[in-house]
Amino acid sequence: MKNSYLELHLENILINKDYMDEVKADLWENDEYPAFDLTIVEITRGICYACDLLPFEDESEDMEELNSALERAGFEINGYGWEDYLCGYIEKNHPDFLDKVGTDSESDTCGVYVMDELPDYKKLLSYVSEAVRALLA
Repeated sequence: MKNSYLELHLENILINKDYMDEVKADLWENDEYPAFDLTIVEITRGICYACDLLPFEDESEDMEELNSALERAGFEINGYGWEDYLCGYIEKNHPDFLDKVGTDSESDTCGVYVMDELPDYKKLLSYVSEAVRALLA
């Protein structure tokens, strides 16, 4: 059976035109994928466009296979391991973009984000999706 993460395209998540109204009220979020928490929130520094990978939220066989692939690639199965993998993937494949990426990971959550630009967020989501698919290729 084919792993569903081979079809991951977070960049195709619908972000409606009035998403900033939700951000101004509290935050915009999308929980379409159990392992990915996508949020847009206003913080002191500006608008934070975040993609949090929660490797233990999705208990499916597909996520188990994905975590195993991460481990075989030499990374720990936790938030820091996922951060190292994703940032390394972006650095290798999209080096000009890495300076736009911030991280805020913990042991059980990999947090990557960009600030202030929706187009950069779409790129980040695309690169995260590429990196996930690459692990399973």
